[in-house]
Amino acid sequence: MGKLNLDNLSLDKVKITIVENGDKVDMKIVGDIDMENPGEALKPFFNKLHDGLVAGTFAQINVDFQNLAFMNSSGIKELVQWIMKVNGAAHKYKIVLTYSSAITWQGSSLPVLHKLHPEIVSVQAV
Repeated sequence: MGKLNLDNLSLDKVKITIVENGDKVDMKIVGDIDMENPGEALKPFFNKLHDGLVAGTFAQINVDFQNLAFMNSSGIKELVQWIMKVNGAAHKYKIVLTYSSAITWQGSSLPVLHKLHPEIVSVQAV
C-alpha cells in the first residue's frame, strides 16, 4: 500500500491502479466510467488519493487515461473537484494527464482541465 495508504479501485466496468515511484505516483484508469453516479465510488477514492499525496509530499501524479474508453460528465466532475482541491492544499503536487488522441471524448474534455490550474495540471496526447 505504501505511503499513500490507498488500495486500487475496482468497479464493475473500471479499474484504477496506483503505483508509487519515488516522489511520483502513476495512476492508470482502464475501462468505462458510465455508471449513473460515479461519485459514490470516485469521490472517496480521489479524496483519499489527494490526502495521501499531500501527506506523503509527493511531487507529481501521472494519470494515464489511454485505456479509458468512456467517462461520463459526472465522472469528469469528480476529476474537476479533485483538481480544485490541489489548488487549496498546503502541499501542491503536479498532475500530468496522458490521453489517447484517438478517443474523441478524451481529446475534447481532458485538455480543458489544464485551463483550471495551468501551474498544476498538464496534459499530453499520445
